[in-house]
Amino acid sequence: MPDVKDKEIDDTQVIIGKKQKSQGKQVSQDHREKSPNTHFAKEVSMYLVFGVLTTLINLATYSVLVMLGVHYGIATSVAFVLAVFFAYETNKRFVFDSVKTSNREETRQIAAFFSSRLATFGVETAGLVLLIEVFGAGEQLSKYLMTAVVVVLNYVLSKHLVFKK
Repeated sequence: MPDVKDKEIDDTQVIIGKKQKSQGKQVSQDHREKSPNTHFAKEVSMYLVFGVLTTLINLATYSVLVMLGVHYGIATSVAFVLAVFFAYETNKRFVFDSVKTSNREETRQIAAFFSSRLATFGVETAGLVLLIEVFGAGEQLSKYLMTAVVVVLNYVLSKHLVFKK
């Protein structure tokens, strides 16, 4: 007699409220949806991974353009735009699992994403001035502190403003 936990499923069978197609494979009835904590941990992990990749794209683009003789101001602007587009696409697809509903919604998301990144750039710059010029903190320490603030702000803005469900 087969184990009660496992049973053969037909072509289409509802498992935990979702349809799943199978070709007579064994499926455990212990299959569970991911808990909210597991989902949050995955989301944050993916956000950090793609954040590192975004930073590498920014630095690599800037470095290559400067080596080619492009003025650093133009190089950093181009690097910022490319990095933000990369961040938008990866955050949309892999971090927040955003599904395109319409061209209008996609346009709203892109505008909100760029606007939020520009806003957090402003927060970072203002924070650096405050920490360094007003409080006399070191430049490196100030940059690290403001980077941590910006990472958290970017995550919150992306989750609740840009890719809200």
